[in-house]
Amino acid sequence: MQWLLTQTIEAGRKSGAIDESSVSPGTVDTTVMENTIACPTEARL
Repeated sequence: MQWLLTQTIEAGRKSGAIDESSVSPGTVDTTVMENTIACPTEARL
């Protein structure tokens, strides 16, 4: 899978479809917050 992505990016660079700033490394925030969802019960209805 990674090989295919690499080849696709390289083809885009060679054809001029993408530039270097489009594929520069960046930071991605993948923080996950837990939800406080509880199943409804008869007492809370």
